[in-house]
Amino acid sequence: MFSRFRNGIRIREAPARGKIVWSANRNTDGSPNPERLDSGMRQPVCEKRIKRISYLAATLLCVSGLIHVSRLGLAAAPAGIVVGFGVAYLVIGCFLFTNNRKAVYFGGVVSLCGLCIGPWILKQPSIPMVAFLGITEVAVVVSCLWLITQQRKDVRTPV
Repeated sequence: MFSRFRNGIRIREAPARGKIVWSANRNTDGSPNPERLDSGMRQPVCEKRIKRISYLAATLLCVSGLIHVSRLGLAAAPAGIVVGFGVAYLVIGCFLFTNNRKAVYFGGVVSLCGLCIGPWILKQPSIPMVAFLGITEVAVVVSCLWLITQQRKDVRTPV
């Protein structure tokens, strides 16, 4: 197994085990693909997956932040805490869209704190809204943990 740098990111490539990490600039039918002709190579599958999961976590954090700031269904909770978490979610979500590594850590930690504090703060919750927020925060925490493990794998790859 060896690695190379592409756009400042270390990419791991497996030796020929039947798994194609890079593909040529052709479609599956053999015709040339103009989208891939500029670089000659397609992005690795793992890099696309990382971007998708990062954008998923950022989108979910921003949606959750907007819900917290507007206090939609959270009227019984203390306003300062709810709006504070909403602003934090919005800021971290915006930084996740820029692929900031520290935002991944903060996204996981702040979402986990919100997930633990939320049921304790709410006295009379709106069940569908709390369920939606709980699911989004669990998805953000899992996504951020997966992104952290992928970043650590890239760091540990021998050159």
